[in-house]
Amino acid sequence: MTPIIVALILTSAALHPLREYLIKKDASPKGVTLAVVFQFWIYAGIEVWLRGLSPLDAYQVWPMMLISGVGLLFYYWCVVMTLRTGDLSIYYPITRSSPIFVVFVGYLFLGHTYSASMLAGIGLVLVAAFSLQYKRGARFFSQPLTLTFAFLAMCGH
Repeated sequence: MTPIIVALILTSAALHPLREYLIKKDASPKGVTLAVVFQFWIYAGIEVWLRGLSPLDAYQVWPMMLISGVGLLFYYWCVVMTLRTGDLSIYYPITRSSPIFVVFVGYLFLGHTYSASMLAGIGLVLVAAFSLQYKRGARFFSQPLTLTFAFLAMCGH
């Protein structure tokens, strides 16, 4: 891997939780959510322009664009609800555990198979994410509604 790729990956890893932190601290998290969706729309427009494509070509795939947009709104709504009621450091790893959902759907509905080492690695991450919730003297699932929103965000991501 080239140094520029490593730098981009590390920058992305640092910016993702920062974005969620800013959403949690904002007085209007729904406004921030819409701003993020608008930002993705701007980026897509820039890519269309840079590649010399016609924006009208998007009408050929409008159902997929609609599904993608609704999925993005659903994900951010679940993230906002998770952050409104829970601790970012506890629930953020769960909201970003989408590989678990991808493997589950791939196995059940698409007939994919996965190596034992891949499943063990994903399982280790899942156990670590849930272990962050543990507080001495508290029930392991002490905030079921927040956990539900975090799980739905994971699936929507």
